Amino acid sequence: MAKGRNMSDREVGLVRAMLAKGMKNDQVHFYFNRADRLISSGRIAQIKNGSQAGRIASDYQVARTEGR
Repeated sequence: MAKGRNMSDREVGLVRAMLAKGMKNDQVHFYFNRADRLISSGRIAQIKNGSQAGRIASDYQVARTEGR
């Protein structure tokens, strides 16, 4: 049985924006990884190299996320 994606399109866009702002993979990974939903570090690398598609988030969306 195939697993579904564990990150929403919005989250993928936020990851792409955070990486574009110069955040390191492990910083982004730490932000999105939770006890109830584990994200592999490889998922962040896939998003970074473009094999996981998604629109990049705006600076406004990233700022709102960083403030939570």
